[in-house]
Amino acid sequence: MTTTPTQTQPNPEAKYIQLFAAQVSALSRIAIALETLAQANAPAPNFVKPIGAYHEFDFTTIGAKVVARDRLGVTAVEWGGYQWTRRSPANKFDVAIWFSRPNGKDLEGEVKWLRLITFKKTSDAEEIPTKVASKAGLKE
Repeated sequence: MTTTPTQTQPNPEAKYIQLFAAQVSALSRIAIALETLAQANAPAPNFVKPIGAYHEFDFTTIGAKVVARDRLGVTAVEWGGYQWTRRSPANKFDVAIWFSRPNGKDLEGEVKWLRLITFKKTSDAEEIPTKVASKAGLKE
């Protein structure tokens, strides 16, 4: 049996390239799924930023997506597959704005809360004691 000039043999290099591309695509989907699972199961980070940063804060810098706003700014964000809602105390404690979500109940039936980010007055750094500074090789 003879082959005619119009019949061609499959190109083995093209087959390998196609197989490699399919593997890369599958690995990419697996990586995205693992990142999503890891973020959803990770504890809330409770980032802390100065209170003055709230109004102009870019939530994408922490991987969050803004989902709602009002006249005072962002009211809800999505992070790790959950929605986090803006809160602020109306009491004698220091001023703060934070984004939190409920995370089940404790043994007494009280709601447990997780915080994604808190905007509050930050404190100044403390002085490093001389003996610690010398051990750390710090010079004044």
